[in-house]
Amino acid sequence: MSFTSVIYIFLHNMVDQTRVFFPKGPTFRQPQLGLLEWARYNDLWHFSHKIWLLPPMFNLIVALIEAHPMFHNSLNSPQYPVSLQLAIFLNRAGHYGNAAACSDIAE
Repeated sequence: MSFTSVIYIFLHNMVDQTRVFFPKGPTFRQPQLGLLEWARYNDLWHFSHKIWLLPPMFNLIVALIEAHPMFHNSLNSPQYPVSLQLAIFLNRAGHYGNAAACSDIAE
């Protein structure tokens, strides 16, 4: 059996079993959590569009809640900063149901 025939049989079996000729690994996606913190200071429109608050009001809420024990743990597992936890919550609360735009879901 020639080398070409062996390669042909191998490739045929691979495609037959997987239905994919050149399998690819999962696509890497960079998390966008850091963009919220960056937009808080550098991009007012983007931040207020995602969070539905202006940065001064957001900073006031963070100052009021950051000392609450709910945002701190005594375990060895680190938590996100309070500002990031609040930003994640406000983003989800502001983009629920009919208020969720296609562009926000795509991000």
